[in-house]
Amino acid sequence: MTYIFRLPGMSGLRKIALVPVLALVFGGCTKVMDLGDETRLTGFEIKSVSPENIQLGTPLISGDTVKIPVLRGITLFPMTVAAEPQFSSETERAVTGTTFSSFDNIKFDLEDIHLNTFYLVAESGLTRPFHIKLDIREQEDRNDFRQFDVTESPQNSVLATKGYINPIKRTIILYGINVNFPLRVKASASLSGNACIMDAHNLIDEKSLELSFNSYEDSVEYNVEAENGGAREWKVFLKPAKGMAGNETQDILSAVSLNVARQSAEVKSAGYRITATGVDSEAGKFVMAVSPAVRNPGVEIVPALSVLPNSQIIGYKAGESIVFNDYNSTRDFIILDGRTGCYRNWKFALVQGDVGDIYSFPFTYSSDRSYIQMDAGATQIDNISKQIRLQLTRTASISSYWPLTVTAGSISCSEGAEPDVNPLTLTFDNISDSAGFSLVSSLGVQSSWKVSLLPPQASVQANIDSVKITGSSYPDLKDSDILVSTNTANVFIDLKDKNALPIRIQPYLHLPEGAEFQSFQNGDFMEFASFADTLSVDIVSRSGEVKRWKFCLLEKSQLHNSDFELWETSGVATIDPIPGRGRGWATANNIMVKGTAPVDNGARGRAAEMTTDIIMLPRNLITSATLFLGYFDMSTISLDKPRSMTKFGIPFEARPIAFAIDAKYAPGENYQQSVLVSGSGVMAQYKLVDLDGGDRGQIWAELIHWNGIGQLNYAGEPTPGVHVLARGEYVASGRTEWTRLRIPLERGPEYEQYQ
Repeated sequence: MTYIFRLPGMSGLRKIALVPVLALVFGGCTKVMDLGDETRLTGFEIKSVSPENIQLGTPLISGDTVKIPVLRGITLFPMTVAAEPQFSSETERAVTGTTFSSFDNIKFDLEDIHLNTFYLVAESGLTRPFHIKLDIREQEDRNDFRQFDVTESPQNSVLATKGYINPIKRTIILYGINVNFPLRVKASASLSGNACIMDAHNLIDEKSLELSFNSYEDSVEYNVEAENGGAREWKVFLKPAKGMAGNETQDILSAVSLNVARQSAEVKSAGYRITATGVDSEAGKFVMAVSPAVRNPGVEIVPALSVLPNSQIIGYKAGESIVFNDYNSTRDFIILDGRTGCYRNWKFALVQGDVGDIYSFPFTYSSDRSYIQMDAGATQIDNISKQIRLQLTRTASISSYWPLTVTAGSISCSEGAEPDVNPLTLTFDNISDSAGFSLVSSLGVQSSWKVSLLPPQASVQANIDSVKITGSSYPDLKDSDILVSTNTANVFIDLKDKNALPIRIQPYLHLPEGAEFQSFQNGDFMEFASFADTLSVDIVSRSGEVKRWKFCLLEKSQLHNSDFELWETSGVATIDPIPGRGRGWATANNIMVKGTAPVDNGARGRAAEMTTDIIMLPRNLITSATLFLGYFDMSTISLDKPRSMTKFGIPFEARPIAFAIDAKYAPGENYQQSVLVSGSGVMAQYKLVDLDGGDRGQIWAELIHWNGIGQLNYAGEPTPGVHVLARGEYVASGRTEWTRLRIPLERGPEYEQYQ
């Protein structure tokens, strides 16, 4: 028997609202209409509008209709306008209709069920109706700050130049490093869409903001109004920054550091060239090597620095030139992480290029019983920070195997340079130990070098180990609502309430040690406007492998992987996610049998193909194809009673009334049963017995309520604590082609009690 089915994505219901329309019919005098007097509306001026935040365009007269464009503020309705109509000289007067009594008090609401109507009456008595209608333009509902930059601050204060924006809490944090109060700063901001900043009814120029703080934790409030009039309050806080103490977590350390590979510099002085640039993370220096080496260089250099997205450089502006008059000259700057408020002091430093450099460091080594091993071909030499790192391939924490002795006798250096001791012997008492030596250049310049050990490298993949939600605009979102699928590089976020859209989250992604982000940074925000939105994060492994992870929302009322597009493809194919309690789909047929595998379903994508098979061990045992929500328990093997190994059910929060599938069924040629003859386990012997009737396939679903203790252990049979609230079933017998089935869930007597 081969049975294929596919659950399509559930579609939402569309509500159609029927709006009653009231038609007003006025009787006219035919004789008056035949007089031929002309009365025309020549203009319609809006004198005022309430609420004042609503912005209207210039009214347009089209035939007998006045269209008033609504440019901003549709959420502020109902609206009242005062207008002044202008009309032709043949018109004697204007008469208001039943919907308003004065042109100074014309009311509108967004439903626009009725039209505001007035009449122009000619001298002859000819009456002509005119209608006032709103022309509502599409308007954004976003009222966010996108960027906040400090453009001017006192010279006696040092503070962040960019504010850290938290769109979930609607706060902006400015960090002060050395601030004198009272503090007055000027700032420039950018807003989402056509949002604006309002003070009472006055518009504030977001490019010329002025803020005052009398102490740390003071705040300035702004009312940001979206194009549609929806307003939100934002607060700008001033908080003290925290200097690095050296014991922060690695992600904070990386946020206030420079990446070696992304820094560069340009020489503006003629006759000089940059031979190398580097980052000395321990000393907090960005070092630039210039050539030729002269005693007083007087060289002008423009560094180009790169930091992580939430970090910023303070004390140095991009493109600024720095003049170094000697090799002791430095220039201070600061790297600050806006997410945590941590900062670290850095320096620009200059060294003589091509002087006192080491090109290779060949060595031999020894330890007790030669237990500690090294890779001489993986040595790292940094001529900027003057560090050499030796790679271990095997080590131990047991002290009896130490010390490790390293001997280097043929160090390759720049011309004329040599170590102060030759051959060089270095001793290490443990893996964290370091040793040093000096190198003297041909010009007599002495540089101190440090040699340290690198632990054996573990295989690090470009994966995400786990995801923690540190902030969300939907407070009910929990870490348990996040599903990480390593095989498919997907992160699914279960959203219980689709009305929570759009949703913003602030995830913390835990990576294996040695893996790093290519663009994302922990503390960044993700925003989803719909279930169709997908965001990407690139992870880089230690070996340089780049893996693109996709983040998307999963509607709680839908089953994960309901379209069967996700499969584990390494080895024997199996449905994703990897089976486990509460995870989703599971199958018992992926090891010794044809079992369950992906198959094409035409234009609808992939489906799950299940094939019943007869296996050799145990002999003549029929294994029925299964695919179910739950878990197949392999801890106790009972091949002749597979139902005892099947654990049905996953947590589900919606209240379904039916489920729909695409199904295709092919019955087996024989309708048989396996009967045990002898033995047990894989050595058991079965015989095949023909049965009356024909092969059939079964699809069934149950909505259950479980109030038991411990783990749910349900195999589709009466179980203590399990109450079947609703059930639906479909049985296929003859061969079919692809068919869309809708199987209703019939509610039982306990539904009302446990729903």
